[in-house]
Amino acid sequence: MSIFFKKKQKPMKSILSLNIDFASRVKENFKELEPGRSYSFGKEEQKTSYEEIRDFIIETVEIDMKKSLDKISDLEILEIKVVKEYSGSIELVLTILFGSFSLISGMKSFYDNIVLIKNLSREFIKRKLRKKYRIDFDVSTHIEYPQINRFSPEEFFHQFHRRGVFPFPIQSRDDVGKKRDGFFYYLLISNIILLILLGLLVFKAVIIQFGW
Repeated sequence: MSIFFKKKQKPMKSILSLNIDFASRVKENFKELEPGRSYSFGKEEQKTSYEEIRDFIIETVEIDMKKSLDKISDLEILEIKVVKEYSGSIELVLTILFGSFSLISGMKSFYDNIVLIKNLSREFIKRKLRKKYRIDFDVSTHIEYPQINRFSPEEFFHQFHRRGVFPFPIQSRDDVGKKRDGFFYYLLISNIILLILLGLLVFKAVIIQFGW
């Protein structure tokens, strides 16, 4: 079995995007989150800025959320890193690196964990913001990579080949699909030809039998 592990496996990666803004009823008082603005929350008029809220969210994602997910996920999470941010409502793009996993059940577990992280991270960030600022925020999460709804068995093996698990090439789903279409038409034409030949043989046998 050592032939399958000659190359060092690369960590599996997922990319998620987060969008954070004030909840609808909060916007009535504070409008939208905007760079450079300051806000005062709660009865004690807790003052903060857009930049402080953004930095708190990044720290929450990279440190606190990773610690929480480590206790829940059945995969090793190596790192959660915010790699890009956009102004306006707070928009972040983060990468999640996973450690190695079982070859047989690994890909299914990988996809299941991505969906789990997507759902749990939304509620986790909302709770942390609520506890910190005493107001409600809307948090949405989206899976940017990999595309879960496009998963297929061919992609399963193709992903392992890309990470050096298999020493031989594995075709992607698109490549397999093209060859599969060609093979289908080959079988169709072959069967038509066989039916014609079979019909001719039957016709010849009838002629011989009845002396036509």
